Amino acid sequence: MTICNSVASYLTSLTATNPICSEFGSTFTFGTNLFMYLEPDSPSSCVTIIPYGGAPVDSSGYKYESYVQMRIRSTSRQTSMNVGQALIDNLHNVEGSNYKIFAKQSTPFIFDVQDNGALVVSVSDYKIIHIRV
Repeated sequence: MTICNSVASYLTSLTATNPICSEFGSTFTFGTNLFMYLEPDSPSSCVTIIPYGGAPVDSSGYKYESYVQMRIRSTSRQTSMNVGQALIDNLHNVEGSNYKIFAKQSTPFIFDVQDNGALVVSVSDYKIIHIRV
């Protein structure tokens, strides 16, 4: 899916001083700590971009919406929530050549606790408006 690739490209281009990377404690590398579609069993700290559908294309065919969810897995509840919040703060209103990302919520929420509480997963959701150019 193109929008997932665009979001992944954006995240892998961030420097270590970016607030998202600072909270995560690392830059993002696709296939190492950044994944699409399916979250692997390891590493224990990662971000997974999961696409899901949106409204149908408008009648003019020039605008459509899609959605992505960011799953943040960490060994620390605080880190998981901080990375989720940094993603919301920094992805809201990001614009590409033919899309704009909007955070759908103002704060991440704990989605799951895995492995007897050792891994905490938080999520944040985004709406992407696409415009055909």
